[in-house]
Amino acid sequence: MERDSLVTAVCVALAVGAWLVAAQLTDSDPVLWAVLFGIGLGGPALYRYAARGT
Repeated sequence: MERDSLVTAVCVALAVGAWLVAAQLTDSDPVLWAVLFGIGLGGPALYRYAARGT
């Protein structure tokens, strides 16, 4: 598996786990969506930005 694909898969798995934990702590849908998309999409984007070296 390519490194970018692995990083994306790990971030998605972490996002789902964090979403499940957040669902136990809050009933706020915007918070749950922010956790899911923030980690699931933001994580790989930050990795690519950091790997680029800028």
